[in-house]
Amino acid sequence: MNGAKAASTSNLDPMVVRITFHVDDGIRGVKTGEEITVQEWQGLWNGSHSGRYKVRERVLVFYHAPSSQGLTSPVSGEAGRFSIKSGNRIHLTIAQQRALLRSARLQTKLTDTQITKGQVRYEQLAQLVRQIAAEE
Repeated sequence: MNGAKAASTSNLDPMVVRITFHVDDGIRGVKTGEEITVQEWQGLWNGSHSGRYKVRERVLVFYHAPSSQGLTSPVSGEAGRFSIKSGNRIHLTIAQQRALLRSARLQTKLTDTQITKGQVRYEQLAQLVRQIAAEE
């Protein structure tokens, strides 16, 4: 996905931030070219996370299904939000490395060496997610 096209608090509920993304490559539950809007609790944007998404930043985010209030958040917090850098490379944070190493399904597809190097190709991770989704 390209980064947030817009991130704003709601006039109806100032405790909610709406983020609109343009989907460059629909993987699971979204279509390529689609624009999606998610709602996050304002508290996720406080402190060090005040700039969670930047316009035109490329990210791969795994979101929980929306709650009954329509709110969502990345799966495993920041570990579920991958920043895509130049060359379509995802530079893994320590939290993401740990989460991937714990994942039985992903660990069979990615080697420990790939994960601990801290870089994974976007296409490789996207393909793995598609394979896992097809198995479910």
